[in-house]
Amino acid sequence: MITQQSIQQVKDAIQVADVIEKLSKYKLQKRGSILTGLCPFHDEKTPSFTVSPSKGIYKCFGCGISGDGLKFIMEHEHMNFIEAIKWAGDFYRINLEEEKITEEEKRERKQKDVEVAMLYKLNEAAARQWHKQLYKPYETESGIQISHSVELDYLLSRKISIDSIVQWCIGWSPDEWRFLTPTIIEKGLWKQAEALGLVRHKNEQNYDAWRGRIMFPIHDEKGNIVAFGGRSLLGNDEMKKQGIPKYLNSSNNDIYNKRKVLYGLYFAKEGIKQHKFAILTEGYTDVICFHQMGANNTVATCGTALTDNQAKLLKKYCDHVVIARDGDNAGMKASMEDIDTLLEHGFKVEILPMPEGKDPADYSCGYQVASEYEMLIENSVTV
Repeated sequence: MITQQSIQQVKDAIQVADVIEKLSKYKLQKRGSILTGLCPFHDEKTPSFTVSPSKGIYKCFGCGISGDGLKFIMEHEHMNFIEAIKWAGDFYRINLEEEKITEEEKRERKQKDVEVAMLYKLNEAAARQWHKQLYKPYETESGIQISHSVELDYLLSRKISIDSIVQWCIGWSPDEWRFLTPTIIEKGLWKQAEALGLVRHKNEQNYDAWRGRIMFPIHDEKGNIVAFGGRSLLGNDEMKKQGIPKYLNSSNNDIYNKRKVLYGLYFAKEGIKQHKFAILTEGYTDVICFHQMGANNTVATCGTALTDNQAKLLKKYCDHVVIARDGDNAGMKASMEDIDTLLEHGFKVEILPMPEGKDPADYSCGYQVASEYEMLIENSVTV
């Protein structure tokens, strides 16, 4: 079997325009940020085939076919996945490493894949249930309305729009001990849910881990929900009195390692390719608010300085990072650590200073259109 590392190396190397021109023998013409040409999959005289190099995809508006570079190889050459990987490996002169595995190892890998898929589905189901508790549309004579609540009003007060709440699947875990727990037990998924940190067992009682919190799903690079961050809406004094943190985040598990995941990357990776740089900020609301103002190339480390693994992940998409941390001492300290890590990995680094006492989410509220966003970035300072 070809190693997963080699497969990923090939995927990262594929340039969609390269393989299309090589295999179809058609020349693509540049038109702005896209390429156009005759469709290799059906006869036509007027070009309706478009390619987006920045997004790594193609689409024919005549026959409707679409996909990425690997899919083009498979469709055009009638290859299966492994055959296409081998072709691309030869084309880009990548040495494909192979590993020998026994039948027992094959069965174990298949079982592992099934178990991991179940964990993804369980997280997704939890996210949907929490999302329904926060975002409750109802029909009126004048059209769809939104049922307001203290939790929803909090998000709106932070300038997070309804569209963003839906896109990022933000939710609310009710202040109940057993909201998810009964269904999880009924479905026989307690072991998996406990491993994910969704539920807990203490003093012979089963109960939900997150209660009374705004829930932010954390997606991996491929769009799978791998973890959650939950924010309490209690005041600081009340949280201190009850001994609970403002944020309660998922611990590392079989599908999540916080040092290897960047919040928002799944939604930002195409924007990073388009703008040719990434904005690195602090937390969930910072990322979402920056995306709303047009900075769809923003990601966050969620309260920690950038790690080597996160830097390597970001390096797949760009060589330039603008740091936009909080304007307090903790933010400045994290920025200095970020700079060291980014420079070690060969990034061009700039800092976008925040006014004292302001976080990126607050600061972004004054910038609502792309032109203003570009002006904002012009204020950044090169390291």
